[in-house]
Amino acid sequence: MPITWINGELNGVNIEWLHIEEICEVNDDKELLHVTVSGITDGLNGNGYFDVFQLLKNLTNEKITGSEKVFLLLNQTSGEFTKAVFGAIEDAQIVAAHIVPVSTITGDDTNYMKLRIVNADTGLDICTKTFVTGIDANSQEVTAFGPTDDTAGEIEAGKGVILIKDDYGGGMTLPQCAIILEWDLR
Repeated sequence: MPITWINGELNGVNIEWLHIEEICEVNDDKELLHVTVSGITDGLNGNGYFDVFQLLKNLTNEKITGSEKVFLLLNQTSGEFTKAVFGAIEDAQIVAAHIVPVSTITGDDTNYMKLRIVNADTGLDICTKTFVTGIDANSQEVTAFGPTDDTAGEIEAGKGVILIKDDYGGGMTLPQCAIILEWDLR
């Protein structure tokens, strides 16, 4: 994970100095800056690797973006519901959603459910997962919701995102699960 520099601090610790030691190439020839840091307040010392683009963006006081994740744990639930799952303190972009159920969800064409990640401000679906025949989520495995709608996924600062469970036919029970949202600053 890249180390993020904001206003001369590293995770709340003031940085005494920054020294660029060398440029190296790793992982498909991506250039990284190798740096050494030390902290004034608690003796933080060590090495870090920075993506060149992220470091340059920070030096020009632009927002540093990078995929962040939110994890929401849900208890087993039958029936329809709406739950808050994300709030943006700065303009954000939801880029993906996943589900990790404790027990397997097996799709059915008669009694099924649709899970929707929704922009609470606009009411637009960011992404959905409909559990009909052939669409399952295996126990203890990460299953993607599907493609996200870029426009719906734009969340303004101060706005939220909700998870809605819609039942069709007799519906189905959502087992205990984790919902994972991936997002970027924008």
